[in-house]
Amino acid sequence: MHEDLKYAKNGCMIIRLSITILSFSFYAFALCLPAIHGHGSSLYGLFLLLLGWVKAMTLECEAWLANPIFAMSLIFFLAAEYKISALSAIVAALVGLDTFRLERFEIDEAGNWVPFERAGSAFYAWELSFVILAAGALYLWKRTQQPASP
Repeated sequence: MHEDLKYAKNGCMIIRLSITILSFSFYAFALCLPAIHGHGSSLYGLFLLLLGWVKAMTLECEAWLANPIFAMSLIFFLAAEYKISALSAIVAALVGLDTFRLERFEIDEAGNWVPFERAGSAFYAWELSFVILAAGALYLWKRTQQPASP
């Protein structure tokens, strides 16, 4: 019985590490891809990560807030708090959908901006990183639940 418990914990650690790497890889990949397109221009994920907080603080588009929620979810996931991690990753994915409320994004202080016509591939990779973490946390949460005693 002791060996079964040891194997289960090691198996969860390997799965947890794999999910963490996969989720964070999609997040990092999203930083290198075009996130929004408009009038022949594109803004990349890293640009939006660095400056998107401005839109969130002015309440024009709160999608950027999915980033700190994702970070919190990742911390809970690494601490094996799977239920909280899953819920916060789901919240991050839902908050990220606020991207579609964006009308335009200012790119400099001279008043130049890019209108939001469509989401780029970065948006989908970014959202997928949240979904992967949520699915992994739900899986591990269910796996680590103790069966009910008769």
